[in-house]
Amino acid sequence: MTLPASGNSISLNQVNTELGRTATATIDMNDAAVRTLFGVGGSGTTISMSDGLGKSAYTPSLRSYTTVGTSTFTVPTGMTSINVIVVAGGGGGGSAISTGSGTQIGGAGGGGGGQVRQVTSYAVSAGQTLTIVVGAGGSSASAGGSSSVSGGSGGTITAGGGSGGGVSVSSSGQAAAGGSSANNAGTTIAGGALGTYAGGGGAGTVSAGSQGSTSASVPNVGGAGGAGGTFTTGGSSYTVGGGGGGGGFYSGTTAQSSGGSGGGGAGSAGSANNPVAGTANTGGGGGGARGMIYVLSSQYGASGGSGAVYFYG
Repeated sequence: MTLPASGNSISLNQVNTELGRTATATIDMNDAAVRTLFGVGGSGTTISMSDGLGKSAYTPSLRSYTTVGTSTFTVPTGMTSINVIVVAGGGGGGSAISTGSGTQIGGAGGGGGGQVRQVTSYAVSAGQTLTIVVGAGGSSASAGGSSSVSGGSGGTITAGGGSGGGVSVSSSGQAAAGGSSANNAGTTIAGGALGTYAGGGGAGTVSAGSQGSTSASVPNVGGAGGAGGTFTTGGSSYTVGGGGGGGGFYSGTTAQSSGGSGGGGAGSAGSANNPVAGTANTGGGGGGARGMIYVLSSQYGASGGSGAVYFYG
């Protein structure tokens, strides 16, 4: 908590409580902890109760949760609100699946970036236990895991995992679209549409993925992943939630489609360029698998990046 502000009186019981002591404990105004709380110099310098108006013994700090799974945090005395960034896991890039029929297979879609939620003033009270969940990145063509914070007075904040990139199959010969994402408000952001032969880019948490190349000739480059966003808390900034690039179409080597800013992985573009996984703790989407002529075997998309939770208060 914080001691009463200007214009109010302060009791010794309140000072003890602010210092984490029993309210009725014996207290000495020359105690170093009291002088530090009141902002008054060493012993011998005049100190009065009015020096403590509005003061708090609590020092805000930045906390980071980057390991996939569930953690808990007990709210300390003095913490009343936190600035929270919740990053979900990115979707895995789509795969290009050989069914044993057809002479070609189009490029697969890039994975969608994990949703990013920021709440700048999430209310908490001393003694509450916050539950923090960090979502995993999705495997090939699978959605990323949700991340969340709950247990505070502010309720539950949940960020949904990015969608997996679309899967292309040799029986149709077509490419596939990119996976979707969502913005801070929960509005769905679409992945890029499939191109003539190349896959669409996965959406980022800020912008849509790009369509795969619509050229009728090869090589075809997959669509770029949509952009993630930059979010700041406690003086630290995080660029997160980028979409994965779509898979290209070529049996040799050509330019890879780029992943979106915010950890999105590049799409595959031929036998020498495999799809790139989303960056860990950014929720970036994984790159989509390449398509090719004369299908010999299935190709698999890259995994999405894991999520994270950061808060300051």
